Amino acid sequence: MSKKIRVIVLCASLMVSALPVLGGEGKPGTEWKIGEPIVTYWAGPGCRTMLDDRTVAQLKAGGWNLGWAKTPEQLDLYERQGMRAMLEIGTPDISDPAQAKALEDLIGRARTHPALYAYYLTDEPGSGAFPKLGKLVAWLRQRDPAHLAYINLFPTYATPEQLQVTDDASERARVGTRWTSPVSRPTTRRRCGTASISGSL
Repeated sequence: MSKKIRVIVLCASLMVSALPVLGGEGKPGTEWKIGEPIVTYWAGPGCRTMLDDRTVAQLKAGGWNLGWAKTPEQLDLYERQGMRAMLEIGTPDISDPAQAKALEDLIGRARTHPALYAYYLTDEPGSGAFPKLGKLVAWLRQRDPAHLAYINLFPTYATPEQLQVTDDASERARVGTRWTSPVSRPTTRRRCGTASISGSL
């Protein structure tokens, strides 16, 4: 398997405390139902390489059902193939009015798009990043509660240095102790080297 393209199978498991209950047509308050398993990739089309209709058609033919987009316009490519995508938004500083406005405009253009599945924030942040990430996730939920904010966490074998925690906290993270920040609980979990995000397609 290529080092550049690592397959991550994202499993559906709703965290009711983290997201509104969605189901049926995605209307808040309806019963959530398990959809088909989420199958995506890492560092591939739309994430690190070119994205066009031909590439998205190849993804669909290969069995993928969740892709990556850098702009709301790229979501159109996925919609034409009956796929959904995570929109990469990064970690803008929402305390900066200009960055907050730019992000609000981006969400305004993307949140009603039928191909939008989630907003992708960052990969493997250390514990020091979580207060800022928690504020960003809360900000996003206020503006678009129907889509999750995805943060790819470190795997269970990450070192204390990578996690930016003491050995004791690292051990608690390895056995699945929840993040207890008063700002936000994470919307993702990662165990055994695979990530899981809440929801279904």
